[in-house]
Amino acid sequence: MKLQRHAPPNKSARAAKLASRPPFSQLRRRGQLQRETAKTSNTPAIDAIPAPKVASELPAVDAEIVVQVDTRTTVAQSNSTRLIRPVAAERIVEGALATDENTRAYEQLATRVIDDVSCFPTACVGFVAADQGGDSTLVITILGNVLRRRQEQVLILDSDTEQRCLSLLHGVTDRPGTGDILSGSALLPESVLHTPQQIKVLPIGTAYESNERPSSKKWGQFLSQIKVQSPLTLIDLGTMQSAFSTQMAQLCETVYLVVAMDRTPRSTYAKLAGQIPLQGIRLQGTIVTL
Repeated sequence: MKLQRHAPPNKSARAAKLASRPPFSQLRRRGQLQRETAKTSNTPAIDAIPAPKVASELPAVDAEIVVQVDTRTTVAQSNSTRLIRPVAAERIVEGALATDENTRAYEQLATRVIDDVSCFPTACVGFVAADQGGDSTLVITILGNVLRRRQEQVLILDSDTEQRCLSLLHGVTDRPGTGDILSGSALLPESVLHTPQQIKVLPIGTAYESNERPSSKKWGQFLSQIKVQSPLTLIDLGTMQSAFSTQMAQLCETVYLVVAMDRTPRSTYAKLAGQIPLQGIRLQGTIVTL
């Protein structure tokens, strides 16, 4: 048996091919340009806005407005006054920059929320915090007050099982539990709370400790019955690190992501913005805190 010898490579063709290739330095530079282009194209719009120090330095966003809020609130637990960081609402309404009044900023945010859920007869609106700074709690508290001044029937629900910022802010700490509903409105001056058997109406500021598991179908029934009592429910979902908060977000008609521009890493924002819709959650927009 004779072994067949492979034909020797064509050295002239190989040399011509190598000669036609650009130098390695050009290839490396081309790769760097491609990576820089990819980084630039994937950069979220949030990072394109510098964090201003004063209201006059707030930049205008393309065809949108950025509104700044500087408000104070009292934390019942510590009896101390904490400064709410300036809040900017992204993609609210078209127009010029508005920084004159705190109320005006949240009035515009309230209008945006009402418009976003106008297609639903009743709605649960969730607020997801990008980190543990409690920004979603501050936004939902002031927004709830603005809606009540408009004579809107609104309830606020704390479904953050980790920090329970909303319950602490409202001084509901006697019986911390899962899914406390806090305060009512001028038209609905009572809190609607859940029990395993039925829905009960209890005094304002009363907390209820639920023994239901996060996967229980009763929480879906709970929100359905809540909508009978109030056409609009604002839910503080926290950072959605628990299964309960994730499930509650999936039951909401729409959800907003609350991002701190001076604290939230770009990678965290991009990751959340990409993951939330994949979990069956309707992400309506982003609220940026400055």
